[in-house]
Amino acid sequence: MTFSRCLIIFIFLFTAGISLPLLSSAEDEGLSALRVYIYMDRISFSNDEPVKLKICVKNNSNKSELLKIYDSLYTSYQPIIYDETAKEAELIVPYRMMNRKMVDILEKVSPRTVELSGDETLEYTINLREIYKLETDKEYRIEARFSPDAKILPYITGENIFTFKTFQSAVTYIQSGVKKISSDISPSETILLFLSAEKSRNWDNYLKYLKLEDYIQAYPDYVSLYRTADDVKKTIIIDEFIKYLKKDRSDYLLDFHVSAELMKENDTAYVDAEIKRYGARSPFFYKYRYTLERYRSFWRIKDVEATVTKGHNL
Repeated sequence: MTFSRCLIIFIFLFTAGISLPLLSSAEDEGLSALRVYIYMDRISFSNDEPVKLKICVKNNSNKSELLKIYDSLYTSYQPIIYDETAKEAELIVPYRMMNRKMVDILEKVSPRTVELSGDETLEYTINLREIYKLETDKEYRIEARFSPDAKILPYITGENIFTFKTFQSAVTYIQSGVKKISSDISPSETILLFLSAEKSRNWDNYLKYLKLEDYIQAYPDYVSLYRTADDVKKTIIIDEFIKYLKKDRSDYLLDFHVSAELMKENDTAYVDAEIKRYGARSPFFYKYRYTLERYRSFWRIKDVEATVTKGHNL
């Protein structure tokens, strides 16, 4: 996430009137001079890829703030992850696993002094797998906190919470460990899994095959709003779009059949599917053309076009 993206997010939150935690260095109006916000580029991650979190620290005052940043893991910046039961996930930070206190770890460590000018933003990116043991096929909730000086100053709690999911990669391994077999999912198989997830209302699986920022533009009710929105509002619109996709619809999916697949050289594929949906008097039949792009060991759907058909093979 770029500086401008972080800046836009913080301006939006300020105008929304969100209350902030207090610090000893608080400004006259009682608000903290620093704000903390987290962001993730995606909402689902396979078990064989990094889970990256961005932490933005914004100086909300008109004067510079001196920060003492420690580069040791899980010191100045502390993401906190909870599972579906609200229990904190298992930490794998070395000093925590050895039951050592952070104060002892930092005793002989010299921090970097960073001058954060008024209205300036500092960004930090961390792979959450370096801090927590993340299990497969789980949903996690994450928040974060930051300290201007982890040795002496209290932490600032982040202003938002983010939710993400993990799933099993399509890559399998021979148990002997001698040879690795890549079982990449084809575009047609992706559409079969995607439609099966819709039919069974398995929304976690349904969403993981979508490239949401592109797919939303196939929906007229959202495309104009999304294209003209700033980065903060786009995040809100995506959240609303996800709720719409998961909402029960009257013309629910009855049956489907993948009829054709066309591969392109630039990691793009087109898949045609015949769809049968419920109708009060008689079923509706459609032909869907999906556009997919390759992503690691599988494909993500970025666009869809639907046309009504008279004949059908279902």
